[in-house]
Amino acid sequence: MLKVAILISVIVFLVLIGLSACKIHKHNTGQKEYQVTLPGEMRFSTATFEIDGMPHVGVFNTAILELEPKEVFRWFLSMQVKFDETVGDDMPTNPDVVRMQDFSDLLTDKLAGNPSHPNALFLGRVTGMGETMMMWYVNNPEIAHNYLQGVIESEEYPFHFKYEMVADPKWENAQYWLKPLLKK
Repeated sequence: MLKVAILISVIVFLVLIGLSACKIHKHNTGQKEYQVTLPGEMRFSTATFEIDGMPHVGVFNTAILELEPKEVFRWFLSMQVKFDETVGDDMPTNPDVVRMQDFSDLLTDKLAGNPSHPNALFLGRVTGMGETMMMWYVNNPEIAHNYLQGVIESEEYPFHFKYEMVADPKWENAQYWLKPLLKK
């Protein structure tokens, strides 16, 4: 009998640990409450492709596809950075690549905010034709917009940039950019 009680205690303990590791959150959008399953740690995949006959390199977070329901992060945020200097095939210099990665990581952390209840999820970035486009899916566009306006006003950024946020509840932009990876 003691062995059964210990076994049941261990099973309950493991179930509780499993539930706490699973990132399921109730999310209230003001109109409807959702049970949101957040993706685990970012998993990056790269793709090379041509746009207008020029080579491009994409780095994408494929873990984002695990998000359910996707409509909670219904805003597609894209940011374009134009490089002053480029090398062969109109790609950025190595120092600019490193600065861009650091800038992308900083923005991703700041836009996400609280890791257990993020406001933005990194989709990826595409580099080619003298620029990089970084992409996120956002829950609350006002929070993301206010943060980016603060960055612009501070004038503390390594590259001049412009950004746009559009409603994309069906994640059509993600499907477009991840298409090369999903075919593999």
